Amino acid sequence: APVVAVAGQRRLFTAEDLTAWSALGLALTSADLVGIMRGVLDVTVPYAAERRQYGVPVGSFQAVQHLLADARCLMEGSLSAALHAGGAADELAPAEARAAGRVAKAYCARAARTVCETAVQVFGGMGNTWECIVHVYLRRALLSSQWFGDDGEQLRQLQRERLGGTDGLS
Repeated sequence: APVVAVAGQRRLFTAEDLTAWSALGLALTSADLVGIMRGVLDVTVPYAAERRQYGVPVGSFQAVQHLLADARCLMEGSLSAALHAGGAADELAPAEARAAGRVAKAYCARAARTVCETAVQVFGGMGNTWECIVHVYLRRALLSSQWFGDDGEQLRQLQRERLGGTDGLS
């Protein structure tokens, strides 16, 4: 059995230890997803201001402005969820911290995919080529979304823990 050292003493690694470490992993993964969103927006917003279509910057089109505003809102919401999960990992009981981490991970994973796909659209589809960095952000978001289980897995685990259900509406 795994052994952990606490305050100079050695003891067996418990289920509560695993829950606490899982909470931290979920919080860190959520923070990684927030960083991905922030990074892709830092590249996309200036590009929308410089790329010209029909003689004007595409950033002047209301549809593009709405896409980028929605992406920013998703990133800010994700930041709040990730900050709560990080604080919960330090302050709450392991089971509650893991629940906060699960919520943050589910929200951040979905938001990161949407934000990165929005960036690809703003880049006019060019974001899916190696000539453009945006696809790297999208690939990283898809990878990070899988760590510790995807958003669907997090929601299913919350359902099991909170509602006692198995799958579906049972």
